[in-house]
Amino acid sequence: MTCTSPGARLARREERAPFSQQGRLQIGDVIYALNGTVIATPADLGQAADRLEPGTAAVLQVERNGELMFLGFRAERR
Repeated sequence: MTCTSPGARLARREERAPFSQQGRLQIGDVIYALNGTVIATPADLGQAADRLEPGTAAVLQVERNGELMFLGFRAERR
């Protein structure tokens, strides 16, 4: 199943990037939503991430290899 929203494709990842029990973001993942906020562009993702308070639970809706999944994590310090 593929989402129709443009999303934000992950082009690079820092080694210290957060991960969850569901896994870690991977290069090529497309992020469609952060805590229910639709992500249509990389700028949308940055703005939504900037609104997260440190320690806040967050959920990303991600497409990886044609499969939709949710990755949960806690926001880190800015």
